[in-house]
Amino acid sequence: MSAHLDELEFGEYRKTALTKARVLTNEDYLTFGGVIDTKEGPASFVIGDFLAEGVDGEQWPIQAATMAQTKVQVREQDENGWAEYANTNTVRAAQVPEEFSVVISTGDTISGKANDYLVESGDRRWIVDREIFERTYEAT
Repeated sequence: MSAHLDELEFGEYRKTALTKARVLTNEDYLTFGGVIDTKEGPASFVIGDFLAEGVDGEQWPIQAATMAQTKVQVREQDENGWAEYANTNTVRAAQVPEEFSVVISTGDTISGKANDYLVESGDRRWIVDREIFERTYEAT
């Protein structure tokens, strides 16, 4: 990693796009081996966490506690358990000018491309693809 993450200028943002998500089950755990392959790398989950799907079909796990603290369900579940959620919190984010990696709360290391965004909320960090970030977040 050559980016100096501690020198980035963070701004405040809110995710305006709805998040489509469903609860991860024992069957999912057996199917995926407890790991979702995200755009940024493998991310671990436990049964009861949520599988989220983004605007480009990208998927990632969200811890159950994080869902409860940061999202509110706005559409009923469909027959496969998927529902839509709105974000209730703001986040800090910074565009990173070069390739970078961060360790996330599950202990997994994920990587971003040059110009992707590093996003933080409390002690949680994640990476959002530049094009997806610019379509789904707005400055507050």
